[in-house]
Amino acid sequence: MTGHSRGNTVALNNRSSSNSHGWALEPQITANAKVVLERRYLKKDENGKIVETSRGLFERVAKAIASAERNYGKSDSEVERTAERFYEMMARLEFMPNSPTLMNAGKELGQLSACFVLPIGDSMEEIFDAIKYTALIHKCLVPETLVMTDCGCRKLGSISSGQWIETHEGMDLVDSRHDNGVQDVFSVETEEGNRIVGTALHRLMTRSATGELSWKTIGQLRPGDKLVMKLGGWLGGENRSVPEQLYMFAESGVDDGLIGVDEKSLCSYLRRVFTENGWISPAGVVCVEVGSERLAAELQSILFYLGIPSNREALRLTLSTRSAFMTFKEKVGFDSLVLSKRLAESETDVMVEELEATGQLHEEPDDEGHYYVAVREVVSAGRREVVDLTIPGKHAYLANGFVSHNSGGGTGFSFSRLRPANDMVKSTAGVSSGPISFMEVFNAATETIKQGGTRRGANMGILRVDHPDILEFITCKRDSTKLTNFNISVALTDIFMKAVEEEGEYDLLNPRSRQPVRKMKARKVFDLIVNMAWRNGEPGIVFLDRINRDNPTPKLGEIESTNPCGEQPLLPYESCNLGSINLAKMLTHKDGRPSVDWERLRGTVRLSVRFLDNVIDVNRYPLKQIEEMTKANRKIGLGVMGFADMLLRLGVPYDTEEAMKLGRDIMKFINDEGHKMSVELAEERGSFPSFAQSTLADRYKNIRNATVTTIAPTGTISIISAVSSGIEPIFAVAYVRNVMDKDILPEVNPIFEEVARERGFYTDELMKEIAAKGSLKEMKMVPEDVGRLFVTALDISPQWHIRMQATFQEHTDNAVSKTVNFPKDATQKDVENVYMQAFELGCKGVTVYRYGSREDQVLSVGEGPKEPKAKEGEAEEEDASRLPRARPYVTRGSTQRIETGCGHLYVTINEDERGLCEVFTQMGKSGGCTASQAEAVGRLISLALRSGIEPEAIVKQLKGIRCPSPLWQPGGMVLSCSDAVAKALERFVKDRPELTGEGGTKAASAGEEVAVKQNYVSKGDVCPECPECGSMVEYVEGCVVCRTCGFSKCW
Repeated sequence: MTGHSRGNTVALNNRSSSNSHGWALEPQITANAKVVLERRYLKKDENGKIVETSRGLFERVAKAIASAERNYGKSDSEVERTAERFYEMMARLEFMPNSPTLMNAGKELGQLSACFVLPIGDSMEEIFDAIKYTALIHKCLVPETLVMTDCGCRKLGSISSGQWIETHEGMDLVDSRHDNGVQDVFSVETEEGNRIVGTALHRLMTRSATGELSWKTIGQLRPGDKLVMKLGGWLGGENRSVPEQLYMFAESGVDDGLIGVDEKSLCSYLRRVFTENGWISPAGVVCVEVGSERLAAELQSILFYLGIPSNREALRLTLSTRSAFMTFKEKVGFDSLVLSKRLAESETDVMVEELEATGQLHEEPDDEGHYYVAVREVVSAGRREVVDLTIPGKHAYLANGFVSHNSGGGTGFSFSRLRPANDMVKSTAGVSSGPISFMEVFNAATETIKQGGTRRGANMGILRVDHPDILEFITCKRDSTKLTNFNISVALTDIFMKAVEEEGEYDLLNPRSRQPVRKMKARKVFDLIVNMAWRNGEPGIVFLDRINRDNPTPKLGEIESTNPCGEQPLLPYESCNLGSINLAKMLTHKDGRPSVDWERLRGTVRLSVRFLDNVIDVNRYPLKQIEEMTKANRKIGLGVMGFADMLLRLGVPYDTEEAMKLGRDIMKFINDEGHKMSVELAEERGSFPSFAQSTLADRYKNIRNATVTTIAPTGTISIISAVSSGIEPIFAVAYVRNVMDKDILPEVNPIFEEVARERGFYTDELMKEIAAKGSLKEMKMVPEDVGRLFVTALDISPQWHIRMQATFQEHTDNAVSKTVNFPKDATQKDVENVYMQAFELGCKGVTVYRYGSREDQVLSVGEGPKEPKAKEGEAEEEDASRLPRARPYVTRGSTQRIETGCGHLYVTINEDERGLCEVFTQMGKSGGCTASQAEAVGRLISLALRSGIEPEAIVKQLKGIRCPSPLWQPGGMVLSCSDAVAKALERFVKDRPELTGEGGTKAASAGEEVAVKQNYVSKGDVCPECPECGSMVEYVEGCVVCRTCGFSKCW
């Protein structure tokens, strides 16, 4: 093998050069991993300041997971030793649990599972039970709930993805907002008058009599229960005066004009409110009375966010703590000289005595800012529109000051049991609307269907291929604005695949009766699946009979669905519990050559199985049924990452028989050793409760876990571990990384850089050339054997991709997450061949990605009316009128910040004495194509404005242009950066009507309607640039991943 000629020249960075072990070992993370941890995993305080180190994170997780050992009689010293071993394994980057475990272990939330599967039966009761349980995972509050952001106080209904929001552990990014329709809501009223309105299943943080913090649903709250609020500070906002009319209080509560001001403006407003409507008693007790109960409740929340707790009785607010009085005195005060003098002379001790005498005194917040209030009553508040947020890191946020839960797990559903459209419903003498209509209901229950939007990936929807509505299901995402919250897959059966091979027909079965309703040509259905997957990657496919042949508990039910990423087939109510071993760390030198360190791998497998089994015990589950089923079967999914890096260090190209043999040997070893450890744990702790009913009872005397291995997406944990994702090949040898000052730097695969320097062909110019291309193909300066070794995902044929997936599947209990990459010019026949090969090789499912199939697909078709010819003698005059006037040295204008799907866009619009003259754009932290194209748009607009082109004509051309990442924000959908610039220009002109028509002649075509038809081809939703940092993303393991900042999402 040519690659072996240099295999032993690559250094093995498996262990630290120090001999530190256990707690003394410092985490071996890279600078890039440190950035990802700081952005997404480490604890933050109420000011958003990081208060946890990488070491602290691993210690927190290790101790939390090791605490499960006490359940099995282990002593404190034994628990401590286990925690130390867990810590060392993670600090050496030899193993990493899934992201929810890293984020939440040892915290109040404690939810360590990533995904769930919920059943959907064929009755209305079962369907809406599933929706109800989904609502427990995606809970809701009314949209006027006040939240704190980095731009000041906002209403919950106005929050959009990408905004920073205050949580009980500092600021965090909003992943998405969910508009969950109209639901029954309940108002929680506290003894102190604080109020929050939400669904019965929405959870709030509570404190027990012993001081323990936990979560309760609104429906579970009882009078006297202690709720947790969190004092912080007023953040961000605009420095602007509050409109005069807002001082005239209305029944509708706090006006939007007050929302979003900065602390200085807010305090100015409050000073006037307290001066005109408030008073201070001789003892120093401060009160205010306003015109409506709703206004009083919202004003109480605003004061709380400012750091001023109060009690509310109907329309009256009374400051209730010593610290509230001091903060009010420092920040707000009165305009009245008399009241100001009394406030200045008031003694806090006297004020506290009066509050205590009147029963108004409240205990001070604790050192962490927790402020505890008692529930007075929970009452129905009717039916209201409700919304919620997904906060992936904290899974919580402050709502009206309360610590409000957000459980971020995705959910898998099988819709195969629902009767087809137009089938008879005896109970109502009507007909069924079919599974697609109910998918839309589930979609609305979990996330808003954004107008023109394309966010996906929270749910998996599966339908059997023999369902009568299968054709509608296959094409249900042809329009990318539909079912935006679902990944979809078709469950293929062996009977169907045999009919495809034989060009025959198969039966469509009514799920109500399981009787055939008609026959269909299998090839027609299969070709439609292939066509849609070739177009945009959906639907995926799962081989249902293959999955159920490996179902260890068939007596408990048939597996009908998977988690959203597809690698974990689960029974109804089961959850995912995953972790991955870093194969790049499982190497050693033997006889001067690198080789697999089988003993280290064995030890890591054994400890990882113990770790994952412990996770099941310490996890907090969103539903009792999920807890019961998960603990009944105790499924774990131990997988791998860094396989491509291991191959590179061994000098073995990915697309070779040698690589396949190595993959097979490694996964067999991990699977065998993992099951051995599970048997040992069963001897120590007992078998999983449903063991006697399982197929494993015929093969084992005892075993702790129904499944042990899964190849799951590794996403950000592979970035933290500084290795390649899962079993994927490297996506690129080098890529362009954008930095804040707009420099473009090549980010080079570290193993390739080592080889290039050792072999003497490294140059900065070569690295930039490789980064521009991504691959080493036809790179003459790179030695042939090195080029053969460092093959990328797009260099490797799809057949090798699927063969490698099948190789790992041979020794994996559950399934394998992997992307089969196709070049842009791949044909539908190529996709078909991979699907057939996957079936023949025993894969459990397939995810395909054809390069470029999910990028912007806006096409302009047809021509508008031709411009009339200029009359003789007019051409010179017209040309002269379009010469741009010179830019003056001084201009004046304003800057608007607009949220786009690619990040914050700042649009500056300036004018001179003749009118509008220029537009500048800045794309926040983004760079590359997005920033450069936005800059180009700004330059061309400036040229047009100074040439006398009407602003309205410019707006008309730019408004409505769509990109793959539209975003909803207050005021409507922002379809693209160009659309955002148009909206900013339109707002500027509307605010300044005197500018219209100033500064030049109208365009010759201004009076003509140009009919240009926009044809939007629904081909997915993946922007080639990371929306957070602007670097290029990778398409791996069925996900989009940015290896620069850690951003990831399913596609």
